[in-house]
Amino acid sequence: MQCNYCGGKIEKGIKACPHCGTLNPSQDVKNALLWTVGMIIVFSVMYKIFY
Repeated sequence: MQCNYCGGKIEKGIKACPHCGTLNPSQDVKNALLWTVGMIIVFSVMYKIFY
């Protein structure tokens, strides 16, 4: 991967660029998406169990 700010090389899974310190927004979006999908699944299962 490449930093959008400085163009430095970033390894997968790193939250900030080691060269300039800019946060990696794709990591945050990925985590938010996983949490959202997970919560939808949990609530769907709970709804099916109780209703």
